[in-house]
Amino acid sequence: MNLQIRILNLLPLHLKLTGAKIPLFLDLEEKWYRTGDGETGVLQFVVADPDGYLLRFYEPLPSRRA
Repeated sequence: MNLQIRILNLLPLHLKLTGAKIPLFLDLEEKWYRTGDGETGVLQFVVADPDGYLLRFYEPLPSRRA
């Protein structure tokens, strides 16, 4: 299962997890998706919880023209 969790300020959470040596399933990245004549972006990373569920934390980025 992959749960997506919106965070308004992602970097402090990322720093706290990496500082505690929590392994990330997917490291911090910017991802963009086409939406009509523009693109919608997110800053995201993924961590697995102790039961193996994937938690995708993301912060929305301002839209941009494609």
